[in-house]
Amino acid sequence: MNKNAVNEKKLNQNILEDAEKRFARKTPPMRLLAGILDASFVLSLAAIIAFTAGLPLANNGGMRDASLTVTATLYLSGLYEVNENDSVVVIDSKDKYPKALYYYYVDRVNQDTNELVRGMSPLLDESKSHNSVDDYYDYILLRNSPDSPFDFTMPLDEEKPWLIAIKEGKSEEAENLYKTNFASALDHLYLNESLVKATYKFYQMLFLALASSFVIAGVLLLVLLPLATKDGVTAGQRFTKTTLANKYGFRLTKAQAFYRGLSTLILYYVLFILPISFVSLILMAATKTQASIVDRISLTVVLDKNASVVYANAEEARFYNIKRAKNIVRMRHQSEDGEIEN
Repeated sequence: MNKNAVNEKKLNQNILEDAEKRFARKTPPMRLLAGILDASFVLSLAAIIAFTAGLPLANNGGMRDASLTVTATLYLSGLYEVNENDSVVVIDSKDKYPKALYYYYVDRVNQDTNELVRGMSPLLDESKSHNSVDDYYDYILLRNSPDSPFDFTMPLDEEKPWLIAIKEGKSEEAENLYKTNFASALDHLYLNESLVKATYKFYQMLFLALASSFVIAGVLLLVLLPLATKDGVTAGQRFTKTTLANKYGFRLTKAQAFYRGLSTLILYYVLFILPISFVSLILMAATKTQASIVDRISLTVVLDKNASVVYANAEEARFYNIKRAKNIVRMRHQSEDGEIEN
């Protein structure tokens, strides 16, 4: 190593040692509090952005139409009903299973054309193009099977053709058959192509609306807001009396503040499913420098604003050091003059 490199290394070490004397690092609990506050601010702003812009744009982009398609498909299947809150929910009453299954499987007649309209259920008889009432009785209620719990010798109710008499002592078997067929019908319904496409479209647009609102809020509060402050801090850090400096104890440049904010956004917010925040908390609590992952990446130090001295640059540090030295000399002279007079 040449002489210039050695001198540069010594100078760098002196600068770092001088900076350490001016540092009063923010404690991990206070840094955690600042992080929680920032997360709260980001989520609150994200909610505002989502409700005022994100979701309306998503609705215009097809989310509302997809939602209506899903709701209509579920309701028209016969397996769902409207509850007291005007929400479409799956039927959960065993007493309603007979009517629900009948309407799901039996294809109905179009009143205008007098033709059968294909429903959403699978074909019970692959040799036919529609499901008839007889197909429903034969394949779902097992009319021609000796194991059927239903008594088809009894007269059928033309107004309520789904109500079939149950053989004596076969109530439990009938209930289980309805329950099994209802679960199977739901499985078939959820594979309906139009329902699958509409559901995917709805959740895709909802995710894009919420995710974009979240990222925009993060960019505004974690990346851009610090650029508008003198020391590059976030709102949470401002509330906790925190300031930032580079490793030499000087104020962050706009580029450094931007880089730190972007690192925070990506590591702690975009990649929130990874345990990066937990690892950072451990590093802050267990290491001497109390540096988090973001601190190590951006080469920054998180300090107590009230107990630290952060210069704008080396020139400002030199100016105040000279001024401080002059004050010390003046005070010493005044003290010596006072001793001589005495």
